[in-house]
Amino acid sequence: MNHKHSPNSTASIKDSTESERLHISSHQSFHKNRKMSEGKQLLKVIANRLERIFNKKERNSKSVDCSETSNSLSDYEDSVQENSPSCSFEEGIALMESRDNQPESPENLKGGILVDKIYEVSPYNLNVVLFAPDSQFRKDLAEQQGTTNLQEGAWSWKDEDMSCLTRVVNYTKAASKLVKALNTTEEQTYIRVAKDEFDVLVSVCTPEVPYGNSFRVEILYKIMPGEDVSCVEESSHLVISWGMVFLQSTLMKGVIENGAKQGLKESFDQFSNLLAQRFKVLDKEDLINKEHLLATLQTESQWNWWQAITYFWNFTVVSTFFMCLYVLLHILRCGPNQPRGLEFRGIELPDSLGELVTSGILVIQLERVYHMVSHFVQARFQMGKHVI
Repeated sequence: MNHKHSPNSTASIKDSTESERLHISSHQSFHKNRKMSEGKQLLKVIANRLERIFNKKERNSKSVDCSETSNSLSDYEDSVQENSPSCSFEEGIALMESRDNQPESPENLKGGILVDKIYEVSPYNLNVVLFAPDSQFRKDLAEQQGTTNLQEGAWSWKDEDMSCLTRVVNYTKAASKLVKALNTTEEQTYIRVAKDEFDVLVSVCTPEVPYGNSFRVEILYKIMPGEDVSCVEESSHLVISWGMVFLQSTLMKGVIENGAKQGLKESFDQFSNLLAQRFKVLDKEDLINKEHLLATLQTESQWNWWQAITYFWNFTVVSTFFMCLYVLLHILRCGPNQPRGLEFRGIELPDSLGELVTSGILVIQLERVYHMVSHFVQARFQMGKHVI
């Protein structure tokens, strides 16, 4: 008891009480600071989420329900939606075609020609098959080439003045003997759309290939009307050329070009074979031969008429014609006569020796003309069989 109520013990109790108070106050201040830090972190998270929402709105330009947000955000969303550059494929093609100031058709790229063929299809339909959204031809080609993860972006205007249509196509190219499967990005751009003429430039980027960041491959599609041949109603001339643009200087330029050329050749051989299954391929030499044959037939037709005129322009034919005409006029002038001698109704006999001679000469001449006509027709018929 004395120990407990000693002055030293009282001082120790006071010290412990003060230390507990200090500990409690420090603990409370710690919790207060912790809550403030947590509140700041929560505000940062909310701000980041709002910023992501706004950025997502600006990138996608899609309309959202802003009834729970402020009116200013709703007005901003409406303005973004009105200025959206996307458009339908048909409307974009029609708008580019309707412009007055059309650029000149670009020249073929310097890398070389990959496809140069004429197909029995209209240029517009061929353009739709190759570049329309969700084209079945592109899907079939991707399946044949082993391409996966095909994603076609929507066609949109490249610039504010809506001068060019463009879209982005992503896919994974199948592995080959030289390289593995590659993620590939294509930017397809209509650089010219005139009447029945379509020029599309495709920029291909493959960053995963060795030295892929130092170059890109360009492919130019040119769709034009085909040869004007009367035996073909509509035809399209498709020319595909390629080139390479180096973004950085590299010592492997020749190796890269040779590898790209080989890969493009194999790819577009499959492209041509698949397209030939859809549309008939018209050979240029055949078209030239057909044109020459038609011209020859026309010339032969004119020559046949000239031959006929030359063959039948002789004394026998001319004299027979005039004699028949003369006799016909004589019959019309004389009119019907009463039967005389041994004549009766329906039988008219020569009334004199001169009439008998004249009738004999006319019969002989008509027989000769008949043989001439039959020989000419047989000759032409045999010539036609030899030509066929």
